[in-house]
Amino acid sequence: MAYTHTQYEVDLVAGASFASTGDKGEYAPGYIPHIIRAVAVVCKTNPAGGGVLKLDKRPTAGSDTNRGDGDVAVVNIPDGAQGDVIYVDGLNEELKPGEEVVAQVTTADAGLTDADIKLYVEPRWEQPGNIAAMKESS
Repeated sequence: MAYTHTQYEVDLVAGASFASTGDKGEYAPGYIPHIIRAVAVVCKTNPAGGGVLKLDKRPTAGSDTNRGDGDVAVVNIPDGAQGDVIYVDGLNEELKPGEEVVAQVTTADAGLTDADIKLYVEPRWEQPGNIAAMKESS
């Protein structure tokens, strides 16, 4: 069986506000693992003080037990970046079904009230039976 190996963007959060700290959104693959290759933040308003976004990996989706702290990526948003796309690439972090990545603002920026957070991912073809968290419905 042949697979088309494609890389594509995932909208992690649309319209995220960096005006306050905290979790802004999460992404978990459904059927097959994905490799996170890059993250991008599209700044649609003007950052005033520079915010910080961390992508944390959760080994168990929905649970903060053993959650990482910026272990997937850290994105530093500079002042005056309205209209810019701030990115980090070369990540190569595998995310299996049952795991998730969380977008967390750790340094607030009152000026950045509208930003899109995107992941650039690549599927990694695997049999669901080889992934412990995959359970076939009866």
